[in-house]
Amino acid sequence: MELLPAVSIRDLKVRYILSEDPTYITNYKNARSLIRRIDRDELLQELVRKYSDHSRGALEIMKALSDRLPEGITLLSWSYVRDEGLSLRGESDGQDLVLQFKDALVEIGGDEKLFPVVNLGGFSSAKGGKQRFDIECSSVAEEEE
Repeated sequence: MELLPAVSIRDLKVRYILSEDPTYITNYKNARSLIRRIDRDELLQELVRKYSDHSRGALEIMKALSDRLPEGITLLSWSYVRDEGLSLRGESDGQDLVLQFKDALVEIGGDEKLFPVVNLGGFSSAKGGKQRFDIECSSVAEEEE
């Protein structure tokens, strides 16, 4: 009996894109017939464009953060999801430095602001007289009601 290697969902999608064989796509919620409606060449172009665009990649975001990080702030953790947002946790020598950093985050991306919504979660005391803070940055502007 021959064992088949484990195949991930990503592998199946790639196999479909390369072969145009819809059997690689699940039939759950009519996905197989929906995928047939998409032009394969357009799909490939969009995938290449998306994965070739490094302007919003994690390394570019980290560089933008480090360029704007004032002396006196230490980032303890960060989490970035492309096209969704950025979460930061850090410690600072003073609240004014964090407010300066928050304002600088809004400017990432120039006229096409990468994070149109930047929220400071507040301050708490940390060891050594430092201030701990959380900042949430959203890649999508909130819609006005």
